[in-house]
Amino acid sequence: MLKSIELNSHVRNRLAEYLKGRGMDFQTAMQEEKGNKEIAAIIHGSLPVLVRKLYSEQKMQKFFWEKRDLIADYISRRMQG
Repeated sequence: MLKSIELNSHVRNRLAEYLKGRGMDFQTAMQEEKGNKEIAAIIHGSLPVLVRKLYSEQKMQKFFWEKRDLIADYISRRMQG
């Protein structure tokens, strides 16, 4: 599923706005359950339709929470690249 995550400029802007609004950085938001779920929801909305059908937003939020360290590292690298 990680390879399905594409961080185009729209998603990057939404994440940046979310983080700015919460006054925290990406790593901190990923370690907080509420922030983690909200980031998962933002990214879920950007996935291809087929992937969204296979992975509901709730499944993705659970996956993001359980694998938060791996995902935080992966997405951080994608946001910088």
